[in-house]
Amino acid sequence: MTQIVLLGDIAEINMGQSPKSEFYNSDGEGLPFMQGVRTFGRIYPVIDTWCTKPTKTADKGDVLFSVRAPVGDLNYAPEHMCIGRGLASLKSRNNTFLFYLLEANKERLISSQTGSIFGSVNATILKNFKLTIPDSAEDQDKIADILRTLDEKIELNRQMNETLEQMGQALFRHYFIDNPEAEKWEEKTLGDIIDLRGGLSYKASFLSEDASDMPMVTMGCVSGKYRINLDALKRYTGAYKEQHVLNPGDIFIATRDVTQDRVLIGSPAVVPEALGQVICATNLYKVVLKENISTEFLYQLMRTNRYREQIIAHAKGSTIVMLTKDSVLNYGLRVDFSSESYKEYIDKAEAIRQAIDINSEQIQTLTTLRDTLLPRLINGKVKV
Repeated sequence: MTQIVLLGDIAEINMGQSPKSEFYNSDGEGLPFMQGVRTFGRIYPVIDTWCTKPTKTADKGDVLFSVRAPVGDLNYAPEHMCIGRGLASLKSRNNTFLFYLLEANKERLISSQTGSIFGSVNATILKNFKLTIPDSAEDQDKIADILRTLDEKIELNRQMNETLEQMGQALFRHYFIDNPEAEKWEEKTLGDIIDLRGGLSYKASFLSEDASDMPMVTMGCVSGKYRINLDALKRYTGAYKEQHVLNPGDIFIATRDVTQDRVLIGSPAVVPEALGQVICATNLYKVVLKENISTEFLYQLMRTNRYREQIIAHAKGSTIVMLTKDSVLNYGLRVDFSSESYKEYIDKAEAIRQAIDINSEQIQTLTTLRDTLLPRLINGKVKV
């Protein structure tokens, strides 16, 4: 059985308030401070500002909710902290259940925001927001445990992939940067071994919510950290050409960036095996091989500091920076694809890649399961 409640009836809502600027510091003095207007995700946020005279605070484990654009971002307070006016902290009998309850109703909460340019929700909106929850506190606790277990497994796989990615970079450095033999290899440019093709310019009217439609990777799929961000994957129903198709294992790179530290521009992403063929969208370059070489080699090359430094140095623009083909294709490297070093590297690198693919497939499966179960458990359509 379920019941309809108001958010203010089941949770204590504490709206953030920013202290005066003279009370901020970056030296770790006072309470950690967090403002809104940033995306949390499900991992704890990074704290880089502290406050010596806090106005509003959140306790460790409280649910943090972004009440200003982007409205709806969720996380837990990692410790006792000061919260600014872009955030609200919420406390209830079971904060984990509250977190998933808000997650399940996020779209409705977002649609309740006011303001045409910069949306926001106030305390009144939050307190009077209607929710459907299971009658039984025991059922609420079981639901929280199920969803938390799934998230913990997803996070564990992500951490394993981060470790594997670090191993992949260390392996690449060993064979192609720190290896004295590399000095004897022929000097090439990336243009000798790859070409770049622009992605599909599409109309929003051809985007779909149907998971059976053709998947399309967008610029948001490039994270600069992970092999691919599947949260930004879209579905497409319009026309496209073969030149816009990517196969599993293919690489695509971002051609635009608005981040301050330029982490996205020129960064590589890889189509996972489980995804199958996808369309490469605008603001991306599809990497086309001229030689029969490993895309794992290319992926790791495009993540090295030297490559990143050249791409950033040659980026055009100020607020929005753009990537030129030449800055990629003229990048110089030394490699001998017939050498024993290259062959040894590929054997080891492919083993790491396969392990990452297995973990990534599990992440996608568990994420789909969690997102499918979430609203059905909360609304009582699936019994626990």
